[in-house]
Order: sequence, then C-alpha cells, then structure tokens
Amino acid sequence: TQRLPRLSSLRFALDAIVSGKTINATDAFENGVVDTVSGGRESLEDCALRWANWACLVSRGENGLLARNASNRAVAGTFAENAELVQAYGKRQAPTEQGGEAKRAAIRAVAASFAEPSFERGCAVEA
Repeated sequence: TQRLPRLSSLRFALDAIVSGKTINATDAFENGVVDTVSGGRESLEDCALRWANWACLVSRGENGLLARNASNRAVAGTFAENAELVQAYGKRQAPTEQGGEAKRAAIRAVAASFAEPSFERGCAVEA
C-alpha cells in the first residue's frame, strides 16, 4: 500500500489494492510496477542476468539504484488531486456495517503514501 502508488499511479494502486485482482505481467510493466518482462526470445535466466549486470554497472547514488527504490519516491500528483481521488474511492465502498471496513482500511493506508511526510510514517499508519 506504500510502494505501489509510488511505483505506478495512485489510481492504478487503488484499483489493484481495493479490487484485489491479480495484476498480469503486461499490466505491471505498463504501469511501472516491474522494470521488464521476460519472454519471447529471451529466457528468464538471460533476463535476470541482464538486469543483474545492469545493477552492477549503475551507480548506487541518488540518481542510480537509490532513486529506483520505491521508498525514496514520492506519489505523483498534488495533495489535493490525490485526496480527491482517495475520497471518491472511499465513497464507492460498502458501509462498515456491510463489510466495507477492510477496503476502507486499505484506502486509508494508500492515502498515507502521499499524506504522510515519509515512507516510514506511511508504513506506521498501517501498523
């Protein structure tokens, strides 16, 4: 709930988390959740080796691997835009008395990804 909106978009994260639907490899790639998808002429092993070699060559600093770490990224969009989207998702859920509490808790956790000042504070909301 903290990483997915930082990797993709808030809308994609809310859709995936609230619906609980499986994300296929193509959708994950197109939405920035994964860096690549193996297949076609490249074996899984060759793909893994290519990415491992790339990671060894890339710097570890701010513009390298650290920048790729989801916990170092911000959620795209303004606070107002994101808050409006989260509010709209909350309104679509069943009332707490009718079993909507789990989805509402997930939405609150996703909202913490942009409302809290850090990744760690966002995670603490879920605890």
